[in-house]
Amino acid sequence: MLTVYYSIVAVQGLASSYEWTWSVPDGNRRYYWLRELLPQDVPRARILTFEYDSRWYQNPDNVNLQECGKRLLSCLVTDRTHRGHIRICGGRRKRPIIFIGHSFGGIVIKQALILAAATHHEHPDYANHQDIVTATAGIIFLATPHRGSAFTTLALLKMKIGRLWGVSTYPELVTVLKLNANALSTLQEHFQNLLRQSVMANLQVFCFYETKEPATGLVVEKTSACIGIGGEESLEANHIEMNKFGLKDRNHRNYLLFRQELLTMYQRGLGIVQNRFASLQYNNINSGTCKPLNNHGLTLPIKRRTALEVLGSTCRKIRHTVHVSVDPPGGRIAQMERPQNRSKLFLDIRKSSGVLKMYLQVSNELRGGRSDWLANALGKCNQRLDASTCDLDESLFHTPNVLYFFCGAEEKRSGALVVLGTLIHQLLIKFDEDRRLIRIVEETASQFTESSVLLELFARLAIVVNSIRIIIDGLDESPVWERISRSLSTFQSTKVIRILILSQSDEQMGTNLASCFGSALLSLDMVAYSQADIYSFVEQKVTEFVESRSSLKGMKNEIIENLQSRSDGMFQWVSLIMQDLFSHAKHIAEFSRG
Repeated sequence: MLTVYYSIVAVQGLASSYEWTWSVPDGNRRYYWLRELLPQDVPRARILTFEYDSRWYQNPDNVNLQECGKRLLSCLVTDRTHRGHIRICGGRRKRPIIFIGHSFGGIVIKQALILAAATHHEHPDYANHQDIVTATAGIIFLATPHRGSAFTTLALLKMKIGRLWGVSTYPELVTVLKLNANALSTLQEHFQNLLRQSVMANLQVFCFYETKEPATGLVVEKTSACIGIGGEESLEANHIEMNKFGLKDRNHRNYLLFRQELLTMYQRGLGIVQNRFASLQYNNINSGTCKPLNNHGLTLPIKRRTALEVLGSTCRKIRHTVHVSVDPPGGRIAQMERPQNRSKLFLDIRKSSGVLKMYLQVSNELRGGRSDWLANALGKCNQRLDASTCDLDESLFHTPNVLYFFCGAEEKRSGALVVLGTLIHQLLIKFDEDRRLIRIVEETASQFTESSVLLELFARLAIVVNSIRIIIDGLDESPVWERISRSLSTFQSTKVIRILILSQSDEQMGTNLASCFGSALLSLDMVAYSQADIYSFVEQKVTEFVESRSSLKGMKNEIIENLQSRSDGMFQWVSLIMQDLFSHAKHIAEFSRG
């Protein structure tokens, strides 16, 4: 099966149908060129048509232009969303869209995009609508009456006569198409404003206009069919023929011109859409500052170098990688190149000094490496429309929202303001393309020096993402631990936030935490919780080690006793010490003598 990279969406004109709009007679059948001809030229495109009710004469459909646009937008979102989900699939959201609009269909396309771009950020479909706009790579207009058509005069006359004979009519859609109608002028103004926004940067537009004039005159004049944006070209066709190509037309000038412009959009569109999405990411981690979408210069107070200095003083010669599990409490050492379970925080401590640039690693793990591999996986969701999900969708949007802050490194930057700023920064990294979150942050950007503002901001973000787990490690190592705990206690009323605080046992701190969190505080003695596992771990690893070294067998029990008695419930300390000692066996005698 070919990987789908594009969606081509064809939108019919007023009071038409799929069977009529995109087909020509072929003997005793109809030749549907979108299905039988076009796929030969764009094999990696998924070609769709949008059929909507727009009859204005005899049993008319009582709809207006805005309703037509809403329906198109809704269908686009549905097409990219798995059954039972409300969010567009991660494998489809960046798939470029090329629209083909015949006559009034071009007006409907513009209306749909304008509605999508104008969706309020608190609307449930805000993110979906923004994705549709950003993914729009190009539009081909086929005789679209951007400035109206003189033909509406005949249509309105027909309705007037019909009503005298009892024929039901609905003039709304026809009235919109009057020459130089205010509604069309306003629509075009909004469309041009949309093209200036970064979400529609470098949109490809091409207008084809009709040249064959029937007895009643051209339906859409060139001055109305062309909008001065992108390219324009004539087709040797009347209004009805503009969107019809038969098998024998494969080498006809009309189809060759149409195909050339479509292929140009097809070849350039992928890069255009990728660049748009990339420019809208919150993804700059550099020297402790971060930039938001649209380069507004947003700077959060975060730790520039979240280094585990405590590891440097405990064990100076660390040259391996440790993965610390955050569930269950107490930790577990896992020997693997990269954690497969994203609930694990990736700690790279290969530097001999023991200084750990943990923040960047944690940030990359929280975002799951999305930016790199998603570009390569673009469009690879080939599940049926009725499938509940796909592997890509699951891996992108169903990973745990775990945020981590270590108080021990850079103690001067471990205040409540920096804790909150760093947690917000991590959250934005994981959801780096969620414009709902960025919109909320940008609204508060000028007040990032106030803890109360960041507390309210974090609570708002948490409600949007629905579930957050915060880990505050080494609280006792911060000189302002009381302020931090007091700030975090304000989240008690926010049900979507859960907090895990790791600290050395301290009576004053325990009293303070009990005062801040009250009955919501669940205290666990980590030593009692993990000691049995640590003892078993030490015994097993030391036994395996000394079995291969006969000179050390007599020291086995002494080594085990020393490690167990000093572990104090810390899996990490035990593992690091054993790794270092086992790689430098000559130090074991000194260690055992204590």
